[in-house]
Amino acid sequence: MPIAKPPLAVIAEDEPVLARTLQRLLAEIWPELQIAGVAEDGPKAIELALEYLPDVMFLDIKMPGKTGLEVAEVVADDWPQEKAAPLFVFITAYDEFAVPAFERAAVDYLLKPATLERLQVTVERLKQRLAERAPVPDAGELAALMQRVQSISNSHIEEPARITVIRAGVGNTVRMIPVADVICFEATEKYVNVVT
Repeated sequence: MPIAKPPLAVIAEDEPVLARTLQRLLAEIWPELQIAGVAEDGPKAIELALEYLPDVMFLDIKMPGKTGLEVAEVVADDWPQEKAAPLFVFITAYDEFAVPAFERAAVDYLLKPATLERLQVTVERLKQRLAERAPVPDAGELAALMQRVQSISNSHIEEPARITVIRAGVGNTVRMIPVADVICFEATEKYVNVVT
């Protein structure tokens, strides 16, 4: 059984002191979380997200270049289909952005400054959501799985029963004609004739 990789995160925060504080708190609460990078603006956050494909993104809402909400939209649109989308956590000083954040499938919404206790709740939510995800098989595992499914399904397919007799109407009677006696079928305007 493959060993689970530690979760990976990207932080987008334009205030360096707040970014360092968040990193310090996360290291204390969730030591196995690896920080792939810290972006100081929206475009850099998108770049880091698409380069590292993190499991979690901590996004400030008001940043230069693009807001955290815009970053989440771009990342979600450009994310590779074979990988589970990142879990978004929005961190901001403005509570009026909560509804748009949850409309973008936010796992949580934190008001600055984030406290250790409040961040602990967020981390527990993130851990639960990550645990619920089914692992995505790599290409080799997927090919082997498809081959196995194909062999199982092929072993249960029965040969369809072949037709041995054709029912044909002749006037007011129905005749049963063995298929072995049929030479060909002849199409007419309304009917199909059976030639024996």
